Amino acid sequence: MLDVMDEAILTAWNSARSGSAALLDGLEKRLSRRGRRPPDEASEARKRSEAAVRALIGEAFPDHRILSASEKAESPGLEENVPVWLVNALDGVHDYKRGSPFFSVTVGFAVHDGKALKPLIGVVMAPALMEMFWASLGGGAHYCRQIPGIGLVEGPIGVSRVARASRAVVKTEINPNLVRETDELDRQTRLQREVLSFSRESSSALNMAYVASGRAECFYSSALNPVTALPAGLIVTEAGGRVGDYLGRPYLFNGGWEMLAANETLHGRFVELLNGLSKVPGKVALC
Repeated sequence: MLDVMDEAILTAWNSARSGSAALLDGLEKRLSRRGRRPPDEASEARKRSEAAVRALIGEAFPDHRILSASEKAESPGLEENVPVWLVNALDGVHDYKRGSPFFSVTVGFAVHDGKALKPLIGVVMAPALMEMFWASLGGGAHYCRQIPGIGLVEGPIGVSRVARASRAVVKTEINPNLVRETDELDRQTRLQREVLSFSRESSSALNMAYVASGRAECFYSSALNPVTALPAGLIVTEAGGRVGDYLGRPYLFNGGWEMLAANETLHGRFVELLNGLSKVPGKVALC
């Protein structure tokens, strides 16, 4: 008989696949339709995806609580040791709307330890790219991809060993509410001057999975929903990376929602760059 963690991992995989199928079905219909498209298509696709994810989780664990990115998560009111599922049924809505493959479904399983939510399982699936990233606490981070003509490719993943910012690939999210703010522009300018590559995509979870798998060295966001951040952050830490806020402190459900994910070697340097510092706090000088 499967224990709770094994069953939870299978449920996370299967629910992410089910939500992904709903998104792909909506995307296929969208791309085949000519002329003007209804403005709420992405919202409808998210609803169908979330319903599919919730249905599988509810069937396997009817007594567990489910929090989704479509809900307000500022004050979840969770009790100690209560199992919680975290669901972002469409992360990367701006790419999805344009028919870009850079969107994902994120499913996580967590328990509140009395102080904060502790993620135990994280799954990020990119359905249009036919790949999935996942991790369990203490079980490492993993990846699988279905490649036409080759079959299933799978195995463990780890963060890159790049040790110089000038060789680093940095990613951030597309957030219309923040993109023109002075602080955000300043951060972007500092990073672009120092790193090899800088880009914006709208799926934060997939960006973080890319850090975990060594495709990028850093991801940052000034307003990342914990429902997305905690499962994806677990994948990064299990892959050997570090996650936290812009000062390197632990990311909290009720915190400011700043997220910095990076490989171990460069994490400190990205803390400096995001804060406009030449040294990590404690012995600092403004750039």
